[in-house]
Amino acid sequence: MATLLVFGGAVVFSVALASCSSSPPAPVVSTSTSSPSTTLSAPASSVAALTTTAVTGPCTSTQGCAQALYSYWANGDQTEAAQVASSSAVSQIFAAPYGQLQTNEGPVGPYQSGPACTASVPATCTWTGQDQQLQMTVSPAAPGEFQVTEVKRLGG
Repeated sequence: MATLLVFGGAVVFSVALASCSSSPPAPVVSTSTSSPSTTLSAPASSVAALTTTAVTGPCTSTQGCAQALYSYWANGDQTEAAQVASSSAVSQIFAAPYGQLQTNEGPVGPYQSGPACTASVPATCTWTGQDQQLQMTVSPAAPGEFQVTEVKRLGG
């Protein structure tokens, strides 16, 4: 099984090997300092794609703010999450771990659609998953700036 994770712009690629013998084959790792980028490949069905949203500074849109908090939660980054959400909202979202679901097509996030955000402010941004929803309330933090102030899980 291969996993691709993005943490604060750094890509971490891990491979789990299974073997029937008592001494599993050693993975081959190569590095290069002559190239500014590294390409990792694995079968598409074994790589979990994760969309990340980097926010540098205050959120300037309700949907962008909600998407950033979701991405930070998916990456386990509470420090960055605190930049786009109140302390209570950070506690609420990290109260349950982000967990991918295994499907026949490969791993998927717990919520398959979203966010759908209301046009009103404060806005409610909703992600929908199998028998569950994740809702974030995004409120004004300062003129032209927003932050997530509440996170709710419904169903499931």
